[in-house]
Amino acid sequence: MARELPKHRDAFYRYFTYIEAGETHTQAIIKAAEESGITDRTMFRWYKKFNWEEKTLKKQAQIAREMEIKSNKDFAENRLKYLNINHKLLDTFVKNDFPVEIESIKDLDIVIKNCLVLQEQPTDIQKTSNVNINTSMDKYFDDELLDEILNEDK
Repeated sequence: MARELPKHRDAFYRYFTYIEAGETHTQAIIKAAEESGITDRTMFRWYKKFNWEEKTLKKQAQIAREMEIKSNKDFAENRLKYLNINHKLLDTFVKNDFPVEIESIKDLDIVIKNCLVLQEQPTDIQKTSNVNINTSMDKYFDDELLDEILNEDK
């Protein structure tokens, strides 16, 4: 593979910027060539020579990973902030002998459930039990009576 020089990398990033902006492959090459002051033909040659298609896919995957990491970090930080707010409410509620901030049992229930949700714990507990049902119908039928009825029909 040919050695990629700074001018090639610069041209690629111009091309990539247009791709990320929603331009087609051809439009991105033409616009990047114009912006770089080189011919379209040269830009197409560099596109093939330096495998910009694969490079673009790798760059997009890298950006997606970085965005996911940032999003997960932001989510975790916000979750921690919300959990801290709820814990402060509960602490104040208990330490100050049940002050006015939590005005009802319903409010208290909401705060507690928020804490549980933020800690990925169940907010409702339901008791379940298994019931065995005998589906045998023998006790509902009189075999002798059935035989009698069948014999009468014959």
